[in-house]
Amino acid sequence: MQNNPIILYHGSKSGIIGKIQPRSRNSCDFGCGFYMGTSVKHVSDLVCSFDDPKIYTLQLNLTGLKVLELPLGSEWCYVVAYNRGTLEHKKNTKLYKIFSQFLDGYDVIIGKIANDRIYNSLSQFYQNAMTDTALYQCLSFMDLGMQFVCKTEKACKNIKIISESKIIQAELLEMRKTKEKEIGSIVSKTEQIRVSNLRNGLFFNEIIEKYETESIRKKDGEQ
Repeated sequence: MQNNPIILYHGSKSGIIGKIQPRSRNSCDFGCGFYMGTSVKHVSDLVCSFDDPKIYTLQLNLTGLKVLELPLGSEWCYVVAYNRGTLEHKKNTKLYKIFSQFLDGYDVIIGKIANDRIYNSLSQFYQNAMTDTALYQCLSFMDLGMQFVCKTEKACKNIKIISESKIIQAELLEMRKTKEKEIGSIVSKTEQIRVSNLRNGLFFNEIIEKYETESIRKKDGEQ
């Protein structure tokens, strides 16, 4: 577990107005919540495409909160897949049922950020163009950054704003250029990994079928 309380950062496209709430798009990595990162660079990267973003330094106290630390791996991938809507056409599967409830009951989720640098690889995995073995290799060499997501009002009440700052236009332009360059380099590297692992590991549909088969076997064994 991290030190407590923890210093974190939040990037906002227009600024925090009023009290902090567990609100965001439902399609974010870990669903609706208030997202914070451990690095100024990573949170700035997420909002640098906007015209007037603000960066907040925050303090989060985990005392009394139910926290789930989600390591980078299969469960992280399937949680992100569920929250990004990738499993919607698989609503009747065991995999969907498990991960639709996976984060229930937790106040704070801690895990890697599925940022623009990994988006292409995740999409290929979900579209059965990349195996899980290739995806995990791609994930391992990327600097994704860690995020803390407050999923409940109880958790949000434990957040204290320490400071607010703006990103000046010159910095924004430089961030955008750097981001574009890094993504181009990563796409090339991940394509090499994808092609070299087409026969290693499982594709997304095969993983879903595996969950279904195991579920049926368990039911048959219980009868």
